[in-house]
Amino acid sequence: SALMSAACGGPDVIVEPEPEVQEIPGVPRAALEAFQRGTMALEEEPPDYEAARGHFEHVVEVDPTFWEAWMNLGVLYTDMALYNDAVDAFNQVLSFEENSIDALMGKGQAAALGGRRDDALGAFRAVLAQQPENLDAKVNIASSYVDAGDYAQARTFINEVLVAEQNNAAALNLLGRIYYEEGDHNMALYLWEKVVGLDDVSADALNNLGLLLIERGELSRAVRNFREVVNMDPANVAAHLNLGAIYLDHINYGAAYDEFEVALSLRPRHQAALMGRAASLYGLGRSEEAYSAYETVASNYPNNSQAMWRMCELAFRDLDDLNSALGWCERNLELRGMQASTCDTSSDEVCARTNAIQQMLRQSGGPQADGGS
Repeated sequence: SALMSAACGGPDVIVEPEPEVQEIPGVPRAALEAFQRGTMALEEEPPDYEAARGHFEHVVEVDPTFWEAWMNLGVLYTDMALYNDAVDAFNQVLSFEENSIDALMGKGQAAALGGRRDDALGAFRAVLAQQPENLDAKVNIASSYVDAGDYAQARTFINEVLVAEQNNAAALNLLGRIYYEEGDHNMALYLWEKVVGLDDVSADALNNLGLLLIERGELSRAVRNFREVVNMDPANVAAHLNLGAIYLDHINYGAAYDEFEVALSLRPRHQAALMGRAASLYGLGRSEEAYSAYETVASNYPNNSQAMWRMCELAFRDLDDLNSALGWCERNLELRGMQASTCDTSSDEVCARTNAIQQMLRQSGGPQADGGS
């Protein structure tokens, strides 16, 4: 759903413009001003999402009944991968506007992205209760079932959509995903190529087709597909991630870094983009920056054992910091339910590295860290 915009624009100034607001009886002026500032932050080029978030959060602090600000927060939280916060924000909208289709769709999409399938299905079914022929709701329900591996249920809704609209790109794309997961890659290829050929080009289908082309060894076609996506939709995070992954695999670290940076400008906390940026920095020989980038991953995703392992290796091989290396390796083992004293050094490289570092520290007489820095 689109972000709600304010009724009046602010003055044409550059630094900290004072918003012009139209008084609304019963609404605090401070809330109106904050709402307008949030809208102005979104109208900047590029949009300042963090500033907008702060302004809209201030709106609901001043006036918790200002549902338009809650709606904007739901959209922003979704874009920032704060899916539980997004669901809560859309629920606030629904507490004031219980039949809001936009809020129900937003809640369903945020819940689905956050892995809350039951909440997602409940929201989309609430849309169908009001609008039984809403194709977007049916597609989203089908998508939830595909994600859960329930292809029979997914096909029921996909078929309903295709009966109503035989060239519905989203439904055909989902059907391609089902065939792909079932092992019929030729049918998946046919469907995704069909979707790409439609006037209503689907970025999701282009991305899926690109991934399948990579599996088939058609790398140049895959890159063209992903490039077509970003040309059509520069804010498509998946396409930037896919391009970054290809460049990373083919040792084009500079190009990979650029793609992951774009992805992070759009989704600052995206785990795969954070990991890709760190790997690209290491490939570019910027070891200290890579270490810091992996630390950012660990601070945002403390269960990411791969980031712990990469920091262990960086600290050990490149930074000559045995204590930090030991700490991160031990964290990796802990996350995987293992201990250095009992793990198998012959079959687990982290276990082997941990024990080797412990031995080196004992021989040097240095302190042994209990955890990562």
